[in-house]
Amino acid sequence: MTLDIRHLSCPFTLLEVSKAVRHLEQDQVLEIVVDCSETASEVMAFLHAIGFDVKQKAVLDKMGDQPESTPDRAILIQASRRQD
Repeated sequence: MTLDIRHLSCPFTLLEVSKAVRHLEQDQVLEIVVDCSETASEVMAFLHAIGFDVKQKAVLDKMGDQPESTPDRAILIQASRRQD
């Protein structure tokens, strides 16, 4: 499952992530795309605090057919539920 939250600011980024993880199955991986390193840090800390294994997967150039206003840089975060 991929969640693109570029162009959102806090607290909306965390609200969208919170909604997405509610629908995540135990073995699914959530990929989150953000456009700011500060947002990436906040999202990663939030996910870790609620029981997810989190890693910053990549810093990407423009993704797909994005409008010109889309930032050139995107940060991809992967999260999965911690296995007990």
